[in-house]
Amino acid sequence: MRYSRITLTSAACGAWFVLFSPFASTQSTCGVPAAVETLGTSCGVTLSGGLPVLGSTVQLDARSNLGNAPTWFFISPAGNPPTLIESCNLFVDLGKLTLLATTSTDPGGDCHCPVNVPTRVELCGRQFNVQALVGSQAGPLSFGALSNGLKFTLGS
Repeated sequence: MRYSRITLTSAACGAWFVLFSPFASTQSTCGVPAAVETLGTSCGVTLSGGLPVLGSTVQLDARSNLGNAPTWFFISPAGNPPTLIESCNLFVDLGKLTLLATTSTDPGGDCHCPVNVPTRVELCGRQFNVQALVGSQAGPLSFGALSNGLKFTLGS
């Protein structure tokens, strides 16, 4: 089977995520509803996001009280159990995670990152976990603050 490279992008915060999927289908609709589910609780950062509809832009919003701090968004395939890091749960798979975006919080501790979802029907129903990390010595962890996780189901 041949595979094509599919990249999720965001010009606003340099987001990218490479997927390898079978070549495009000729179907015009997906048939699976897009969904977003919150995983766990905030560990200093609250992460929210819109519905990952194929061909749309998903807004990721990370809210904390850590102003002007570096922020990273990570993504991995869903399905792994959470990993305990200090006192917080990590919902992205350490063995399969990819850096989705690098940005920073504003002076109030918030950041917003739009991510473009490809219009590729073969991604229909695929699930991914996303989590944000804000780097700061003022966070609840020794290296900063970790968000709750989000489980995205790509769909229509």
